[in-house]
Amino acid sequence: MKKDIIKKHIPIISVLTIYVIFIYISGIGCPIKYIFDFPCVTCGTTRALMSFLKGDLMLAFYYHPLFLLALPFLLLVAHYNLKSFMGLSKKTRSTLLIIILILYIITYIIRLIFFTIP
Repeated sequence: MKKDIIKKHIPIISVLTIYVIFIYISGIGCPIKYIFDFPCVTCGTTRALMSFLKGDLMLAFYYHPLFLLALPFLLLVAHYNLKSFMGLSKKTRSTLLIIILILYIITYIIRLIFFTIP
């Protein structure tokens, strides 16, 4: 059972690892901002997580105030089609995804109107 779970996550982990290596080596930062010259909804989340891991909480919130929701969001998306994940029903996971998405959109609009997105 555990081997099946690990095998199921290998593609996700591989893609994320390749993405992080590409971003680090290329130095482009956000690919969406690089291509379209306009910040995306999650712009600053990676920098915020890196700042948080270094212990700089203020800088992390400056980069993106919802950075702590990134990991739960990714986990919910990755496990959306499972019958049960962490004891949550599919309806509960859907509701949480919608709430997190709405929070990101509201934060994005506020950051566009009142502040500059770093």
